[in-house]
Amino acid sequence: MDGVAKPDVVAVADAMVMRDLVVTSPSLPELFAAHSRRLVGALTVYTGDHGDAEDLVQEAFARVHSSRLQLRDPDRIVSYLYSVAFNLARTRWRRQRTFERVVQRLGRSIEVDTDLDVASVQNSTVAATTAAVTALPERQRACVVLHYYTDLSVADTALALGISTNSVKTHLQRALISLRTTLVNEDPS
Repeated sequence: MDGVAKPDVVAVADAMVMRDLVVTSPSLPELFAAHSRRLVGALTVYTGDHGDAEDLVQEAFARVHSSRLQLRDPDRIVSYLYSVAFNLARTRWRRQRTFERVVQRLGRSIEVDTDLDVASVQNSTVAATTAAVTALPERQRACVVLHYYTDLSVADTALALGISTNSVKTHLQRALISLRTTLVNEDPS
């Protein structure tokens, strides 16, 4: 109108978001150092296989790295990381289950290794608890592992799993009842 070019509001907002992303987001090595061990441990409990857990964590970090500039809320990068990792684990589990069904239909038997990583289990209480958590239904197991093992809040657990906080609370309550029943029944005293 008066000959003065007005700045593009969208471009300015994008520049501010990118500036904040660079300033507030941890670098990938910092993110890896802070969360890789805990995430491997959580996925080991969730999947029952330490090697698979390590592979899933590597893939999750690679995917987070490739999409981190597209995140709407960089402060939620940790929740996003856990969400990606657990989604990858579920996808792997579904593919394995589909493969097993196909092989079964073909009339061949396959062996599924359900043994936990014995080297990481130090005593019978930990072994019993790990086995009980592994036996939980998938969604309950994910909620327990994320909330109690990795210390994510209920809200962050909900965000990571893509469900409501009330659903997380319900799954946690049901899981704890099931674990209490299972572990009390196994107690030799």
